[in-house]
Order: sequence, then C-alpha cells, then structure tokens
Amino acid sequence: MRGALTRALLALSLLALCVMLPGCGGAAEIEDIGFVLAMGVDRHEESGIKLWLQMALPSSGPEGQAQQESLPFITTGETLYQALMKAQAQSSRRIMLGHVRVVVIGERLAREGIAALLDPLVRDGSFRYRSWVVVTPDPVGEVMQVSLGGQVAANYINDLMEREAPTAGVPSSRFIDLLLAVEERGMEALLARLALAEQEDDGGGAPQAGGGPGPADTMLGGSGEGVGGEAETGGEAPAPRIPVVDGAAVFKGDRMVGWIDRRLSAAVLMLKNAIQGYTFTHELAGEGQNRAVFSLLSTNARFSIPRESLTDPARIRGSTVRVNVAGLVRLRELISSEQYLTLESLERLSADLSARVERDIRDLLHTAQAEFRSDVIGLGERFRQRMSHSKWAQVQGEWDEVFSTLNIEVTANIEIRKRGQTMRSPGQDTAI
Repeated sequence: MRGALTRALLALSLLALCVMLPGCGGAAEIEDIGFVLAMGVDRHEESGIKLWLQMALPSSGPEGQAQQESLPFITTGETLYQALMKAQAQSSRRIMLGHVRVVVIGERLAREGIAALLDPLVRDGSFRYRSWVVVTPDPVGEVMQVSLGGQVAANYINDLMEREAPTAGVPSSRFIDLLLAVEERGMEALLARLALAEQEDDGGGAPQAGGGPGPADTMLGGSGEGVGGEAETGGEAPAPRIPVVDGAAVFKGDRMVGWIDRRLSAAVLMLKNAIQGYTFTHELAGEGQNRAVFSLLSTNARFSIPRESLTDPARIRGSTVRVNVAGLVRLRELISSEQYLTLESLERLSADLSARVERDIRDLLHTAQAEFRSDVIGLGERFRQRMSHSKWAQVQGEWDEVFSTLNIEVTANIEIRKRGQTMRSPGQDTAI
C-alpha cells in the first residue's frame, strides 16, 4: 500500500514539473531572424542618423555559400535607436545584433560625438563587445557595399582586422576598448582608420588609400567625401575600391579630433606594450636604395614618474616623465651589399633602429600633446594606478590639459633577435 502511494505521489510530482517547465512558445524560425553582420552609421542632414545594416540570409545551400548571402538595409532616424526601430518596422525579419562583426562610423559623426551611438548598443543584451569599431573618411554606404571574392563587407573587414591590423600598427579597435577609453579619465580612444583604396591592375604593390591631409589634420587626412554620405555618380563607373586599414582616428572624450598615420599609430602601441608584429621598411645608410624590412615582435615600455608628483597633484604640471622602450625585431628582408653578419655591424644597425623608434615616439608625443591635447598613450591611467583616489580626483577632470604640459623624455633600445638565413658567406660581406 505504501509503495503504491509513493509511486502515485512521484507520478504527480513529475506531471507538475512538466507543467512548470518552460516550453518553446517564444521560439522563432531561423528564416524569420535577421542576423546583423555589420552596421554603418553616419550623420544625416535631415533625420540626424543614417544607418546601414548588413543582414545574413539563412540558406538551404552549402554552408560556405550561405555565409556569404546578405541583405542590405538602409534607414534613418533622429537617434540610432529610432533608426533601428524603423528598420525593424520595415523588415519582415526580427533584427538581432548578437552577430555584429564590425561597426563602421563615418568621420562626420565621429567628430560630432559618438556617446549617443554607444548607449543603445550597450543596453542591447545581445550585442558583442568584441565587435570591431572603425572610422572611415570615405562614404559609409560605399564601404558597406564592398564585396570581394564572394565575401560581403562584414566578413572582409573582420578578416582584414584580424589578419593585417597587427602588422600595420593599427590599434585593436574592439567595442570594449572604445567603451573603456570613453568612460575612463586618463586615457583616450584610438580607433582603426578604414579607407577605400584603388586596386592595382597589375597586382603589384600595396593598395593606396585615397584622401590627403586636410588643414586640421597634419598627419593624415580623409578624402573629405566621407562626411557627406553617398558617393557621386555620373560618367564612367569608377573602378571598385577595396578597404584597407591605414592609421587611426584620435579621440578626446567621445569626439574624434584628428587622424594619425600608421607610423604614429604604431608608436602608440609601443608605449602601450601592445605591438604584435608591426612591419616597417627602414632605409639604410650608404649609396643606392639600401633598405631592410623588419617586424617589431614586442615592446616593453617602462615609465618613471616623479614621486613628488604622485603625492602632490599640484606638482604634476610641467614635471618630467621618463620612458624607456625596449623592443625585439626580426629581420625580414635585406637589400644591401652589407649583410650585417658581424657583432659590430649588428650593434650599429640596432642603434639606428633605436634612434628611429625614439624619433617616431617623439613625433607622436608632439602631435598628442600640442595638436590634439589627447592622452592616447594612457599615461593618465598610469598616474591613477599609483596615486591615492583623493589625489587623482584633484586632476582627473582636467587631465588632458595637464597631460599637454608634461615633459616626456624617451629612450629606446631595440635588439635584433632574429636575422633569418642568408646565401652569402661571411667573407662576402663588405663590412668584414
């Protein structure tokens, strides 16, 4: 009797549990979901914000083919959220932002401020913080229409950032990096510059990004076409252009204040110990076009901050901060009669590279302090970590101005770690 009662109670418990378990009543078919792969945002003259969405189309075909099919979507709104809601109202699919790979921001909107752009993305629970965020001087619509080798813009730019950004000296440009830089005092945002470049007909040489320096951007400028929206049409159709990463956009708060080229962008990464194989060509002394190609494998920047500045915020202005940058390079290519096989020649080449790095960093510091007044190297964060909370609070609100007064002395020590192999014997080196 007791066993039968126990079995009955167990059956009733299981039945009640099944009733309380959540079902699939809110499930949606994959064909009814619009997975956004890329977003493009720029200023619109009439509506405020112009939004480009690139949505993946699920397909019953082969997996590789299905990943490349996409649906472009363009809408406007007073804010980004209103533009997204308008897109949702006009779309037969439920828009999801959980698969966004890249966000392309137009230069005009970046210069006006992007704080309002970040808010709805942060509040969306599905948006990925590891999405790339780039700034373009070219028309955002043209960037979003790129299709190369069967790859849509989202996949191509994603692969470009993962594959070429490290060797080009371009910052990480993840959404989470942008959030931290905008919210924290003592560091400013630095986003990758994505430009459209002419393709080489003969396949030789690297594509050249369009646009020259403007009057407000002495280091690197845009074409000026990207601040207005769509590209002009008429006459013969221009040759298709491809996206390239070239330099970076410098921010102060949530507003972009200018461009820097890849040389200065790489210098920022050196000071942040974030270099990952930056490749550059170095001209060698001597007759003819002697040159070498190096990869900067890693750097270790050590900052020496005066102790009195950490205890007395009033003494920070005009103080001297010393930084020593140690780095390791690998020789990739050498075009020279001298093969640098002796210890003496290698030391001479290392000293030459060290002087080059010092020069690049000094140029960066002049641009950041005198022109942009923006602490893109994150020196303020180093002060914050070493100061008490109450001391840092006294300079936090005016840090960019304080940063511009600092005297930053730079020394570099670059060591050639790997040279590779050579077909020459030591006896053939002119230096021996």
